[in-house]
Amino acid sequence: MAEAIVSIVLGYELNEDQVIGSVLPRALEGVDLGGDIRVGILDEGGRVRFPPSSSARPAFLAAGHFAEILPSWQVGLFHPDGRSIDDLVWREKATSLAFLGGTLLVIILGISLTVRAAAHEVALSRLKSDFVSNVSHEFKTPLALIRMFGETLETGMVEDEAKRREFYRIIRTESERLTHLINKVLDFSRIDAGVKQYTFREADVVDVIRNTLDRYRLQVRDLGFTIDVELPPAPVIARIDPDAVSEALLNLLDNATKYSGECRRVEVSAVTSDSSITVSVEDHGVGIPKEDLPNIFVKFYRARTEQTLETPGSGLGLTLVKHIVEAHGGRVKVESEPMRGSRFSFGIPLQG
Repeated sequence: MAEAIVSIVLGYELNEDQVIGSVLPRALEGVDLGGDIRVGILDEGGRVRFPPSSSARPAFLAAGHFAEILPSWQVGLFHPDGRSIDDLVWREKATSLAFLGGTLLVIILGISLTVRAAAHEVALSRLKSDFVSNVSHEFKTPLALIRMFGETLETGMVEDEAKRREFYRIIRTESERLTHLINKVLDFSRIDAGVKQYTFREADVVDVIRNTLDRYRLQVRDLGFTIDVELPPAPVIARIDPDAVSEALLNLLDNATKYSGECRRVEVSAVTSDSSITVSVEDHGVGIPKEDLPNIFVKFYRARTEQTLETPGSGLGLTLVKHIVEAHGGRVKVESEPMRGSRFSFGIPLQG
């Protein structure tokens, strides 16, 4: 008996609406192609079937047929704005070049800032070294004089009473000078550490100026200077730290006598307005070069003039003046011209 051969044919029918509306969105949900790439499905007629919102056939970056299930359909990748592969590659290159350029710019800027900071540290180190040298010299001078005249008096060799009084006066003057130097360094250390405190109270600014000038008068006389003073006749009351204001004025007077050159005259004045009193100290000495003016209030900085380099100094006086005046709510101003002198002035607000 011959065996019967039975053939079984299987077929399937796809519901396109279900495939497009349900199957494809679920299948593509986890596919990450980046923010600028989309997936498109075309049928055998070249119509875009997915995504449904596409109104025109996009320019595909790449396309291929479904292997066995939907051999007549194509799946492709496209850009929403219709850009080609060349456009996308050019944009990526431009982005990469821009990023590389920005990175190089940051590196160059970092190197520049590092070099600048290193140069600043070297300059600051040099200024500190000069400061130590100058302060040591300033301390040695009064100490040497005090010791010399003290030992001379101790031997009993000076029998003339007038001469002894002169020696006592020199010792007192130099001790006051030494005290001023020590106070300057201590005040700076407190300011630099941010712990400087002021004791404000109502006081007569004119009286503070007069007392300061009286303290400085002997030293000024010994140096051969005269001080022309012009002050308001009536008291001027303000909320100040009298010792600090006196210290600021002493620093300005000290600078005026150091850098006055052959003209041994200093002018001190005070002028009042409705809201402030302005104190000025003017000399007729070497002046300050224009290029140095922006830096004269920086700690340790000293103007680059021949007389400045030859005159001992700490480079702290004007820094202290600026801090003191600003602590009182005022400002320091300077007018200077080389070989014609300098005029420093600071204002102190009055009580409203």
